[in-house]
Amino acid sequence: MVNIATVDSLIQMEMVKEVLEKAGIRVLVKHRETGEFMSLYAGMSAYGIDIYVPEENAEEALALFQAFFDNNEY
Repeated sequence: MVNIATVDSLIQMEMVKEVLEKAGIRVLVKHRETGEFMSLYAGMSAYGIDIYVPEENAEEALALFQAFFDNNEY
């Protein structure tokens, strides 16, 4: 698995996950440090949430991420 992005909130994570899964790319999310607890309590994480995809899909996933999220405020 390859980390293609790090986001700050559960909403951002769900948006990225949905775009990638609709393209047929499996997604694994991993909260940094105590981020999962902070996300549940406060809605965002000071540590970030990493988005991982299989290595064979990394290039396509990164292109999708950049196309959908780099030019937009999410």
